[in-house]
Amino acid sequence: MKPIILTITGTVVSLKNSRRLVRNRRTGKPFSIKSADAERFVRDFVAQVPVKYRGLKLGSEEHPLRVSAVAYYPSLRHDLSLEIVYDALQAAGVISNDRWIREKTEAAFIDAKNPRCEIVIMEV
Repeated sequence: MKPIILTITGTVVSLKNSRRLVRNRRTGKPFSIKSADAERFVRDFVAQVPVKYRGLKLGSEEHPLRVSAVAYYPSLRHDLSLEIVYDALQAAGVISNDRWIREKTEAAFIDAKNPRCEIVIMEV
């Protein structure tokens, strides 16, 4: 398989720091969901994925994945936290499930004028 290379513009938000607590209307029990910023990031991410990669559903027990991701943040205030990128890849249908990512390489740099995430996906 040829590697899939994606560049997604926008600042990667952290899932762990961007959750909100809501109550179930029927039961009244609290639960947490993604913040509006996180939902917006996933929506924008999916819109930027080229159509030819949507619905590929890569990854399986027989074909685990290796992902290399580099986040370019606008400042040093952000932690390197790319869980939302893997969720967005799944939401776009590029990967079948983020559990099939068995090798990860992650890095973060600063680019105040062009925050983005560069991703390379390949089968192991």
